[in-house]
Amino acid sequence: MNLLKSLMEISFEAMNNYRYKALNKSGSIEAGNYECENMKKLMLHLQKKELILVKAITVSKKLDFGKIAFHKKMTYKQLSLFCKQVASILDSGMPLVEAFTILSMDYKGILKQNMVKIINGLSRGETLYSSMASCTNMFPDFMLQMIRIGEYSGKLDKIFLELSIHFHKQYKLKQKLINAATYPMIVFIMSQIAVLFLMTTIVPSMMELIRSSGGKIPLLTKIMFSISDFIKNNIFLIIAVALIISFYCFKIISKNKLDIYVVLKHIRFLAKINKKVNSYKILRAVNLIYSSGGNIVNALESSSGIVNSKYLKKQIFNSVFSIKKGMAISNSLKQIEVIDSVTIALIKLGEGAGKLEDMLSKAINILEDDVDGYINRFSELIQPISILFLAIVVATIMFAVMIPMFTLYNTI
Repeated sequence: MNLLKSLMEISFEAMNNYRYKALNKSGSIEAGNYECENMKKLMLHLQKKELILVKAITVSKKLDFGKIAFHKKMTYKQLSLFCKQVASILDSGMPLVEAFTILSMDYKGILKQNMVKIINGLSRGETLYSSMASCTNMFPDFMLQMIRIGEYSGKLDKIFLELSIHFHKQYKLKQKLINAATYPMIVFIMSQIAVLFLMTTIVPSMMELIRSSGGKIPLLTKIMFSISDFIKNNIFLIIAVALIISFYCFKIISKNKLDIYVVLKHIRFLAKINKKVNSYKILRAVNLIYSSGGNIVNALESSSGIVNSKYLKKQIFNSVFSIKKGMAISNSLKQIEVIDSVTIALIKLGEGAGKLEDMLSKAINILEDDVDGYINRFSELIQPISILFLAIVVATIMFAVMIPMFTLYNTI
């Protein structure tokens, strides 16, 4: 009880100043500021203006925690564990305030501060949805929509359990993609190290021997010697440039300035798996909200938060606007390019028969199998291709060096 009392004594500013970006009917982004108590009020304000919220950050400067911003996102693994813990505690019949007080003991730093913020909101009589929405960018939008549905239906414990399963699957999918990409990345790095070693040690010593012999040097060997000279004379500059470029690329990707989806869709052997993964993510989020009692419009709007591509977000919002204008769900989903014709056909069949939820589930199961299949095939193919790439790089360098050596040997 003392812990609960001390947590409740932490106060927050009543009003927050939000800087937001929202999508209008024409598909353009509008930016602005709005002062209100929480994220729910902001979303209501934008809905009145017929805008769809894309992103919002708190720019308030009077929080008790100083300059610390509540923008830290939870990972899929953290979200899965968090939802499972909440579901278990709620199933026991414990009140929300006490439940989140117990949960806050397991967190540190910004995550703990956000838990305290939720506790304070609940203590003031706010809904769980409103309290969690005030923790800007910490929880996915579709998760908040699920929680709001759970509060209205009185099935909050079941909603959190479904969310736990969902985030666990997202975590497993992410791990599969990381594992599939790890091997070729290691081989690529090893190939760069091998090239650097050969060009700065082996090739220069061979170069001196060949030049001193006065023999004829083939074009390929001349090119290799020139590259070796350049690398040896500018090794620190090359390393510095590589680090700067790596840092710049990391900065661009981390701030979502580079649309990874658009880049990958133009790489032939990655395009299919790229589309399948994003289609699976979108439809699973839609089905999760729709099957829990939400309407298809809110489900689609919330699913935009599950993808990082602005290109795909715009397509999802266009689909939402089409449904609002009266277009059939299956037809509107054709505007989202990652959703294939087989999935559209299943959704159209379910829409016509009044079994949309069942058909969405079937489509998701098919997509899940497809994604697993693509990832497994990619992993099986990329390993020999990566080894072959490394072998070709090393063999080319050695071949260019050994040609004049054999010529010199034959003249003796």
